[in-house]
Amino acid sequence: MGEQTEYHYKLDWYTKFLEFINKEFSPDEKIILLGDLNVALEDIDVWNPELLKDSIGTMEEERKALRSYY
Repeated sequence: MGEQTEYHYKLDWYTKFLEFINKEFSPDEKIILLGDLNVALEDIDVWNPELLKDSIGTMEEERKALRSYY
């Protein structure tokens, strides 16, 4: 897979996994989501925000997708 394809696959995975969570669990249930999701939610989470700006793991679409989980 090329980087562009992997990026779109990653975004699609976030969407499909959130659909799964919403289908399988009620809003009253507490669940824990953990793992290496390879997204820095804030610039402070990376060693050099300027250098990494708009690279995979720091793109706004990824941040938005991950934030949709909470």
